[in-house]
Amino acid sequence: MQSIYVVIVLVILIVILIVILIMLLVPRSIYIEERFTPTQTKYELDNIIEYSDKLLTQDIINLKKGQTIMTNMLYEFDRICRKHNIVYWCLGNTLIGSLRHRGWVPWDCDVDIGIVKSDYDKLKLIVDGELPNYLIFQQDKSYKFCKIRNLLSHYKYTEWAKNRDQDDGLQLDIFIFDKRNDMLVPASGDNINIKTCKYDFIFPLKETVFEDIIVYIPNEYKMYCTEALGSYPSILLPKDKRYPQKGNINPNKPSKKMLKIYKDKYTDKMSRPNKKHQGEINNSIIRNNFDNFEYSSQLSPDDIIHLKQGQIKMSNMLKVFDELCTKYKIRYFLIGGSLIGALLYKGWIPWDGDVDLEVNEEDYGILKKALVNELPSDMWFQDNSTDKYYPSNNNIIGKMRDLSSCYIEYSSNTYGKEWHNGLQIDINIYKTKEDGTIYFPDDTKVTNLTVDDIYPLKRVPFENFSVTIMNNYEKYLTNKFGKEWFIVLPKEKRIAHEGKIDGMNTCDFHYTKYPHLHKK
Repeated sequence: MQSIYVVIVLVILIVILIVILIMLLVPRSIYIEERFTPTQTKYELDNIIEYSDKLLTQDIINLKKGQTIMTNMLYEFDRICRKHNIVYWCLGNTLIGSLRHRGWVPWDCDVDIGIVKSDYDKLKLIVDGELPNYLIFQQDKSYKFCKIRNLLSHYKYTEWAKNRDQDDGLQLDIFIFDKRNDMLVPASGDNINIKTCKYDFIFPLKETVFEDIIVYIPNEYKMYCTEALGSYPSILLPKDKRYPQKGNINPNKPSKKMLKIYKDKYTDKMSRPNKKHQGEINNSIIRNNFDNFEYSSQLSPDDIIHLKQGQIKMSNMLKVFDELCTKYKIRYFLIGGSLIGALLYKGWIPWDGDVDLEVNEEDYGILKKALVNELPSDMWFQDNSTDKYYPSNNNIIGKMRDLSSCYIEYSSNTYGKEWHNGLQIDINIYKTKEDGTIYFPDDTKVTNLTVDDIYPLKRVPFENFSVTIMNNYEKYLTNKFGKEWFIVLPKEKRIAHEGKIDGMNTCDFHYTKYPHLHKK
C-alpha cells in the first residue's frame, strides 16, 4: 500500500515539473490573454503599449500623425452622413478601438465602416460635392465596397506589410451590406473582421466616443464582437503583431503614383474650393471637440452658447480647486458625469452643467479652510457655516460657487431661490471603514468599493489641464450607471439635469439675499 502512495506522489511531481517546463519554454503569450484592464485609462493604456520591433520610433510618430489625419476623415464622413440622414456603424478595429481605447487601436492604420445598400446609394450621389478638397471618393467596380482616400498622404512600401494599398492615400473603408431577411450580408463576402450578422445585432444603433467624435456602433456590440471578431472584450494582439497591416505611413505628402494616377483630381479638386471648405487642403483640421454633437431639442442655440460659457467658467473653478488640493496634498477624485466626461471626452460631457467630486474625509478640514480663505474674488465656498440658507438636509457637504452666473430653471421656482444658485462644484466626502471598504454618504447606491479601488489615484486630461480620478473607475461607473456607462445618451436626454443656465449673469435674487457677495 505504501508503494502505491509513493508512485502517486511521484506522478504528481512529474506532472508539476512538466507544466513548469512547458510554461518556461513556450511563449508566454499563448497562456495569457492580454485584455484591456478596467483600472487602466485610455491614456495609460496607450502609453504602456509596446509596438512590434518592426517599427522604428519615427514609424510610430508617422503612424500617430496618420491616425490624426484619418480621425479628420472620419469626422467629415460622419458630418456628411448626419446631414443627409445616412446611417453607418463602426466595424473591425475601428469598433474595437471605440470600445477598448475610446479611439484608435494604437497600431491600426485605417477606418472600417459599415453601411446598408440603400444608404450607400444615397451616399454616392452626394458625397463628392460634400467632401473637402483633399479627400476623394472611390467606388469599387463591383460595387461591393468603397473608400474615401486622402490625397495628401500615403501608405509607403514596407517589406513586412500587406502592400495592396501601397502608394495609395490613407483610407476610410466603407463596406456595403445587403439586408436579406433578418441578416446583414457584406457584399464583399465575409473576411476576418467583416462578417454576416443578424440585423438586430446592428440596429437600432448606439453612439459612443472615438477620439473627439461621436460615432455609431452596433446595438448589440458585445454579441457582434463575439461572433464577428471572436471575443468581447477583445484580446490585445501579441507584441510582434502590433504594427500597421498596410505598412508604414507618410503623413506629409502624396506618392508619385498618386500624383500620376489622380493628376486630374489634384488639378481640379485642389484648386477648386467647394462651398463648405473654402480652399481647405490641410490635413490638420482645427475644430472644436465633439462639434458633430446633437443636443436635446429642448435647448436653443442660445441655450447651448450659455451652457458652453458656463462650462468654461466651471473648468476654471475646477482648475483652481485642483491647484489648492495639490498645494495642500488633499485627496480628491471626480465622480458621476464629471468622471465620464474626463474619460470619454477629455473634459466636459457636452450637456453637463456642474462638477461632481469626492474629497477624503480626513482632508476636508484643511480643504474647507483653503476654500474659505484663498478662492479668487469671483468664487465663493458655500456650506452651512458660510450660508445661513444652506439646506440642513443637503447630502452635499459643500459647494464651490461662481458669483457671476445662474442656474436659470433652478432659480425660477421657490426652492431654487432659497439659497445661492451660481454655477457649482459639488463637494462630497468619502469615508474609509475599518474593514477597508469605502462609503459615500451622498450616494449610498454605490457599494462594494475598497481602498484598492480608490488608490493609487490617477491623473487624466480634462480640457486644458489635468484632474484626479479613482484607480478602478470602471468598477465605480458600472456600479452606479451599469455596464454601458460609456454609451452616449439618446438625443432628447442630452440636457443638464440642473436645467438651462446663464453663464454670464448672476441670479436677480442674489442681490437682495446675498448683498455681501453681490452689489449692483
